[in-house]
Formats: sequence, C-alpha cells, structure tokens
Amino acid sequence: MPRPLKYFPRARFLPACRLLLIGLLANAPLRAGPDHELWLTGVARFAAPAACEGELQMQEKLRHDAHKAYDYEEELNFTHALRGPWSATVGFTHVDSLNGAVWLQENRPTASLNWRETLADWSVALRARVEYRDREARPDGWRYRARAQLGLPMEKGSHWKPYVSAEGFYDGAVGRWNQTRLFAGVGHVWSVRWSDEIFAGSRGDLKAAQWRRTPVLGLKLALKL
Repeated sequence: MPRPLKYFPRARFLPACRLLLIGLLANAPLRAGPDHELWLTGVARFAAPAACEGELQMQEKLRHDAHKAYDYEEELNFTHALRGPWSATVGFTHVDSLNGAVWLQENRPTASLNWRETLADWSVALRARVEYRDREARPDGWRYRARAQLGLPMEKGSHWKPYVSAEGFYDGAVGRWNQTRLFAGVGHVWSVRWSDEIFAGSRGDLKAAQWRRTPVLGLKLALKL
C-alpha cells in the first residue's frame, strides 16, 4: 500500500504552495475579512552544557494588514532529552508590546514538558507549557499553553516537512481559556545548518465574551550553529 502523498510532485507542488501563500496573504489585503498579521521569526540553535540543546528565538509581529509592528519577543530555551520520546525545556522570554500608544514590557520564565513520536509515518508532537507573566503596568499571573502538532507522512529523506498544529492558552489570572492558534505550514531543510518555514492560519482571542479570529501568515528562518 503506497504511503500518503506518494504521488505528489513535491519538487514543484510544495514550493508553489509556499509562494502562493505568500502572494495571497502577504501582498494582498483581506478586503472582506479582518485585519491580518505577519509574524517574522529568526532562530539560532546551538549545543549547550549538561547535554542540552539551546535555542535563541527573536520574533516580530505586525498588524494593520502587516504594516505596523506591535510586538517584539526574544526567547531563550534549553531542552534536555529524557527517557524515550520525552524531553523538558526551561526558558525565558522578554516581550515589548504596543498597548494603545504606549510600549510595555513583559518577562516570562517558562517550563515545558514535551513528547514527540512517529506513529504510522505520522510525526506527532505535544507540548505542555507553563509560564509566569511579570507584566509592566498590568497584573502579573501565570498561563498554561497546550499545543499539538501533526506532521504529514513524507518519503524517507525528504527535505519538506508539512504539518498542522493547534494550541490553546489558559489564563490563570481570569480562570479561562482565552486564546487559540490554528496553523498549517511547511518547513524546508536547505542544509545541515539552514532551514526555513512558512505557515498560515488564525489566532483566536476571547474578548467581551466573544471570540475574534485574526488571520496570520508566518515566516521563519533557522540556523544551527
């Protein structure tokens, strides 16, 4: 029985999809829909002491149809492999976000438990993350994030990695789930050091007892040191 996606011409199909997503979501405003956002991310991965893998990530988020920056994040993580498919991550995130006309800072110590396994050629990754939010001019509090990611089956040795992901945010300060993220994307490994990724989807925010969805396009470039 052939593997799923076996007969797709990947050499032409996946790059074409990536260019199509950029063209539709980055260059053309969503005239009939809500304001859409562009998330740009740079990642550097490196070996760290105590058999850990380090990762430094910098992200910029733009809104008003991807024309105005409103959020900058710097995140440093260290991941240690545990037994089998399990690993643990500790990290720290610094955020500068635009609140009205004022830029405010936020610091987040974080801890995550991760599980990753391949099941019948499908790559499954789960993450449970807790973060404490030390916020300027706003109440502090903790937040729980649960994320699931499913990687589609591909031929062995393929440099393309299509996936779908879903994440929910539980805000301990208000006692409810108040944010979701739903994305579909594709990553590409260029070499042993360089890779990139594009994803598209939406972020949901619960405000005034109503869910508001914001379309998002994301681009990521990663370097392994």
